[in-house]
Amino acid sequence: MATPWDLTGMLYRGNSGLGVREAAAQIAARSAGPPIMSRLPVVQAFHRFFLGQIASGISKTSVGIAISRARNFVAYVDRVGLPFDMQSVEKTFLHWADCLVHRHQVVKDLSPDSAYQFAASISKILDQVLERSSPLVTATRLKPKRLHRTAVGVKAEKQSLTETFEFGHFLADICGALTVDSIMNRGLPVQIDLRSGGVWLHWCGWHEKHFQRTFEIYEADKSLRIRYPLVNLRIEAELLMFIGQTGINCTQALRMRLSRFQYASHIDGYLVREYKPRRKGPVLFEIFKEYRPHFERYLKWRDELFPDSQMLFPFVRTGGGLESDRPTWRIKKKCPSLGLTFVSPRELRNTRVNWLLRRSSDPDLTAEMAQHTRETLLEVYDRPSQQRAGVEVLRFWSKHDPALSMTTPIAPGKCDGQPEPVKGIPISAPQPDCIRPSGCLWCSHHRDVDDFDYVWALVCFGLLKEYEMNRRHPSQGGQPTAAELSMGRIRAKLKWFAESNPARLAWVEEAHVRVEEGNYHPSWKRLIHQFNSR
Repeated sequence: MATPWDLTGMLYRGNSGLGVREAAAQIAARSAGPPIMSRLPVVQAFHRFFLGQIASGISKTSVGIAISRARNFVAYVDRVGLPFDMQSVEKTFLHWADCLVHRHQVVKDLSPDSAYQFAASISKILDQVLERSSPLVTATRLKPKRLHRTAVGVKAEKQSLTETFEFGHFLADICGALTVDSIMNRGLPVQIDLRSGGVWLHWCGWHEKHFQRTFEIYEADKSLRIRYPLVNLRIEAELLMFIGQTGINCTQALRMRLSRFQYASHIDGYLVREYKPRRKGPVLFEIFKEYRPHFERYLKWRDELFPDSQMLFPFVRTGGGLESDRPTWRIKKKCPSLGLTFVSPRELRNTRVNWLLRRSSDPDLTAEMAQHTRETLLEVYDRPSQQRAGVEVLRFWSKHDPALSMTTPIAPGKCDGQPEPVKGIPISAPQPDCIRPSGCLWCSHHRDVDDFDYVWALVCFGLLKEYEMNRRHPSQGGQPTAAELSMGRIRAKLKWFAESNPARLAWVEEAHVRVEEGNYHPSWKRLIHQFNSR
């Protein structure tokens, strides 16, 4: 059974340096000496701080670490003989911080980052206790580790994603192998076949407990009392997969309760809500559409084994553990022997955020999907990426550099922008719209090409306009038709080529000869034949 947290030992000199059970036993046996009542206001303030941490949703693990550091701080106070009351606790803290500096600079049994983290943890408590406006740790010589976020190279980024995908396959293999039948009805060991080619033979804790009973008796007991390691292993895999899919942190996921889930299509997946009659429930999380069948299979598996539990991830706890306690991560312990890299919940969330950011290139959309503010996304989760930076640079110059933004127009020539009519375009002329080839003739972004192929294509395009003119009646009122205006524009371009120099004149003449011989440009050959066949 887990020992409850108790700060009472801080009132007794030397008690904080003992193990938790031993310290509690000394106090219960009245062998810890008299309590130092001058410490009571500080200890009570510490107690209020930790209660506030728990109430605000801080994980039990994080609060437990903070309490352990507070006990170490008081143990140092007792060992050195410093005062520990409201009037002197600030000076005592600064003395302890100097000791941490000495340890990492001289003794070298503590890294600078660890020294700062220890001091910052106690400073956070004392800042509230003493109602300080600035962190007490800033008055010490300890400095936080500077984060130099260098860009992740393409090779390293690819390797990271590859390891994550391999880990995801490993989780899926565990989930697929640990069915209700394989857990509750089959003999031991249970075999988990991995798509990487490996095999995990799970003995359900027999090697740890074989001294208690014979294997035959152990294997014959198919109750959760014996088979819970297999159940917990599947739930571990499902929890990690759920975190990777939703981006929810581990503590939140462990506290989630079973609901009647309702799916609503959203972008490339589903918004999952709690079903509420006559109204929409709150959005609980968002998943990709490919994950929904797997998630529903898990819910069916879970309901079969835990019909009375309300937890979404109902780990079987031993030794008095709480439902919200983090699992022991048996998967992490097994990964090295299988040649796999364990991807922690934090790394899964980080990879998901950066993958979404790379796919969308939209920090606001990614922040919304990851349930963060834009500032938190960019400051905490965003990893600089050479690949993403290259894509963004290319996208920028493709948009702003005419030489790179060339698009293929539907008329002969080249295009370097969006459709935009030239000034003074005739009323009846086709408007540029990137749909009708004749519209390109009056587009300010259309460009002539100084080569024979362009002239040949232009002559063929003119031939099509001639066919159009011959098959349509001229407009009333003497106004030229669109086809007539287009033909005039083409002739003007060809005239310029013919009059500019002898080489271009030769292009124009050769182009006309080819057309007269029925040798049409590939871009217009099919359309010309269609007109001729009518």
